[in-house]
Amino acid sequence: METFGQLLQELSQLKIAYAHITRVTAQDIRHGAKEGVGPRELRKFFPGTVISAGGFDRESGDQAIAEGWADAIAYGVPFLANPDLPERLRRNLPLNPPDEATFYASGPKGYTDYPFLK
Repeated sequence: METFGQLLQELSQLKIAYAHITRVTAQDIRHGAKEGVGPRELRKFFPGTVISAGGFDRESGDQAIAEGWADAIAYGVPFLANPDLPERLRRNLPLNPPDEATFYASGPKGYTDYPFLK
């Protein structure tokens, strides 16, 4: 908290466009990450725009914005599995489940074969 809080205070003096602060996700922990300080705790150190990522779905993203600790949500994994994610979120439709085994692998599987809405 001390390190990243100080960093965000210093960055805010530079009037940067935004700070992108990521939450630690269950996927991160499965790959060896530890619990950490995230955007909810760090928001107080940065008065500018905060974009957050890390395991959000529509409901939790909307909640983070409503609670004021994020101004926008970046969706990484949901975009991998849903080439039409904005439309699915807009219409509150179910998302394709991601296949983690295909993340950042070679070949088209997991990049170009997820189905679009009908």
